[in-house]
Amino acid sequence: SPKTVTGQVSAVEGEFHMAKDARGEETLKLVDKAYIITTPAGKEIQLKLTRETKVPTRANPGDRVEAKISQQGQTLSVRLLEEDSLLSR
Repeated sequence: SPKTVTGQVSAVEGEFHMAKDARGEETLKLVDKAYIITTPAGKEIQLKLTRETKVPTRANPGDRVEAKISQQGQTLSVRLLEEDSLLSR
């Protein structure tokens, strides 16, 4: 069964490149490859993101997240814990 970890995002690893949107306008396309989170116990965990990983909302450094990880170590999902904190930014 998958295990659940919670922590604060300390870094986002990824890449970005220019892409065209539906109207043909240039946009910045971000592709997140991994989130580095720090657990409440102070342990750093790298959450590798794949096409199969469910990420409803992109996390940024400082966000608190909950991740589900399979027994094989695959990141199944990452979700923001404090949805209401987005309103206070």
